[in-house]
Amino acid sequence: MPSPKPHTSLSRVTQWPSRPHGNQLTIEIKRESHPDLWKAIRQQLVAKYGRESASDGYGIFLVFWFTGQLKASDGGTKPKTPQELQQRLIAS
Repeated sequence: MPSPKPHTSLSRVTQWPSRPHGNQLTIEIKRESHPDLWKAIRQQLVAKYGRESASDGYGIFLVFWFTGQLKASDGGTKPKTPQELQQRLIAS
């Protein structure tokens, strides 16, 4: 049996409907090496999906940390741990 082909995209957006209220939950997913990682919360999750009435202003920003191969586009040094990345993304 052939093995499944791995998904190679660095980014994905998923919207899940929530019943019975008719709301939806948007999940913005990024790999730590995605070039838009540092601006995706503001420019994608908040600006595009968080403004939809069905989201009620809520969303999840999920970052997968595989190798630590990321650029520090926030003006700081490269984060050394997932926890450091999390804190800096929250602060940005």
